[in-house]
Amino acid sequence: MAGLTLANINVYDEVVQITKDSAQEKKRLELNGQLFCVNCCAEMFNLTTKDAFKEISNIIRKMNGGKYPTTNIFLLNLQGLWVTLCEESIISDSFTSNVAKKMLQRIDKYLNDMFLVLAIASVMDPRCKMRYIEYLSSKCERSDGNSQSTLVLDAICGLYGDYVNNDPEREHSMSDSTSDDSEEELPSTPDRGSCESNWLQEYNQFTESNSQPPKSDLDWFLEEPILPWNQDFNVLRWWRAESPNYPILSKMARDFLATPMSVATLYDAYYTERRETDPHVILSGPGLRNALMCTRSLAGRR
Repeated sequence: MAGLTLANINVYDEVVQITKDSAQEKKRLELNGQLFCVNCCAEMFNLTTKDAFKEISNIIRKMNGGKYPTTNIFLLNLQGLWVTLCEESIISDSFTSNVAKKMLQRIDKYLNDMFLVLAIASVMDPRCKMRYIEYLSSKCERSDGNSQSTLVLDAICGLYGDYVNNDPEREHSMSDSTSDDSEEELPSTPDRGSCESNWLQEYNQFTESNSQPPKSDLDWFLEEPILPWNQDFNVLRWWRAESPNYPILSKMARDFLATPMSVATLYDAYYTERRETDPHVILSGPGLRNALMCTRSLAGRR
């Protein structure tokens, strides 16, 4: 029995017809050639899967949020996915439940390993701040007795202190104030009111030692009300506009929000379409292309 197996008959209609006619000239085909052409079953499943992914492409884009999302959205979205998988692992049939449980294991490990980074970035989102971390802390208890919100706040305060100490403007202002103080120090001559002045000086020192220190950028930021939730909110644009109000904290927010959470875009996790090479990479020259490929290969192994 003669036959021809093709991946997609619609593409090769003319070729199939010519081949079938040529074969019939030499040998009569069974059932007048109706069985001559065989469509690839694997190709049919491939096309069916692509059709299904086209229907859910909008959903995939909403998971991704963008090609290069800022770090502040990861914790919120991962927690939402975690809740959904928990529900599926309980109420679904046995097959779906087992799949959901395996997915939960990976997400649980990722959240445990990356929680502090994701939490600090979430606090830098003025729509969340510490309120979202406090909400998560109320949902789960740690075995060591410390709440998640306490651990996150301590970490943020420690990091902010490092940024303050390493701020060049602060060091410049401290050196200026020290030089000014040294110039103003003059020897005092005792007089009748020396007892009274000493008494007042001691009183001033007492009041200053018991007064509250001035509020920092971090204090002002956390005390301000959270912003209403807006899906189109651009956190980097907000921090750029608010940087005069939070000069040091804005630098810390910029560093954390720009942390690359993936070696590739989230869209690359779905291999449903052929991915074209970026034109900028093609025009960059062989040396730079090889460097980029080696860098990405090493990053993927870590």
